[in-house]
This record gives sequence, C-alpha cells and structure tokens, in this order.
Amino acid sequence: MIQYKEGVNIRGTCPEILEGQMVVNEVLAQYGYITFVTCGREGSHSWTSRHYDGRARDYRSKHIHRDMLPHVRNEIKSRLKPLRDFDFILEGLNGPNEHFHLEWQPKGER
Repeated sequence: MIQYKEGVNIRGTCPEILEGQMVVNEVLAQYGYITFVTCGREGSHSWTSRHYDGRARDYRSKHIHRDMLPHVRNEIKSRLKPLRDFDFILEGLNGPNEHFHLEWQPKGER
C-alpha cells in the first residue's frame, strides 16, 4: 500500500522513479510495512536535487523497527541494482528528518 503525505507533489514524475517506487513498495510490504511518500517535487533541497525534476522521492523510515532498518534498506538496494542508475540511501538516521531517499540519475549525468 502506498500513502502520500499531504501536499506531496508527484506531477511530472519520471517513469523510472515509478519503477523504483514499485521496488520500494514490494520490499516494504514483504516486511509488513506500508510505503509512505513524504516528498516528491516540493520542498527545499540543494540546487542539484533531483526532486525538482521528478527524479527523486523520499519515504518514511521511522515506522520501521530499528533492528529491521538495515535489512530493509539493503534488500531495496539489492533489488534496485539490476534496474541501474538508482541511488537509495537512508538520510538523517535517528534524527528528526530521517527518511529513505530514492533517486534516478543516469551515470555521467549531473
């Protein structure tokens, strides 16, 4: 199940991010968690952020049991690898802004 935080802007999302999100959703569901999108194209990010062009999404991670967090992250990264050009990182671990960040950026493109 995919839920969206109020105000998340998903207009103009590139198809590759949707493909990556399917992987995120499948793995989270496998572990018994919902997929909760916290950021799409809105928000304040660095000027090089892929959020602005629909190539990045953020997902809630705080609802995942701390012992399971590395397993979930690693499983998602593993399943994204064959799709190529995805970055999937856990940002702000244990901080107020902790979240997963999914980004599609073809290698060699900045």
